[in-house]
Amino acid sequence: MLFSFELEFEDKYPMELGVARRVRDVQLSLLDWGNGEKRKARKRLCVRIRDGSGSRYDVAVEFIRLLGLEKEINIDIVDSEYFKEEYFAPRPHSEKLLNLKLSSRGINYMKAWRICLEDYVKSYKPLLEIGS
Repeated sequence: MLFSFELEFEDKYPMELGVARRVRDVQLSLLDWGNGEKRKARKRLCVRIRDGSGSRYDVAVEFIRLLGLEKEINIDIVDSEYFKEEYFAPRPHSEKLLNLKLSSRGINYMKAWRICLEDYVKSYKPLLEIGS
């Protein structure tokens, strides 16, 4: 079965704000949506991210903390102008997404970004330690 996705952005937040999610969580929601009776009513699913938000700075700080590298790595806050030479394409005002359709159908399995980031670090930190 093919799904089409429409990502809808919230425009009331600063563009530096966004959320981190895991593909596995999205897959669980899509499987339930695709296998349920509700798919007959609508062939298009709008996937929006929910539950907890943070700036890119918040995510970077948490990532460094989870890796245990707070003493070795310092994070400086910069705005988009800092990267204008390398990343010159227009950027959205916000990268925050909401899962209104999944929530209304009772199939929103997305976890908060901190939980997803912690799971990611637990999965990959042993590989990073082997490579160093």
